[in-house]
Amino acid sequence: MTARVPRRFTVDEYLRLERDAPERSEFIGGEMFARVGGTLRHAKLGPSFGAALSGRLRGKPCQPFGSDVRL
Repeated sequence: MTARVPRRFTVDEYLRLERDAPERSEFIGGEMFARVGGTLRHAKLGPSFGAALSGRLRGKPCQPFGSDVRL
């Protein structure tokens, strides 16, 4: 049995692949890792935090996004 040698990607390759991918992934040290869903606790905290942050940012040039947004 041989060890799997992970494929390494450049940043440009990752960004091109990620732009067209149906699911999100992370880029760490040249490798791509699938992102999994969050926890129930995270799902509960996210909307509350986003609402509070939106209120604080009202009238400013910044805006918060949830974790589902690909940046």
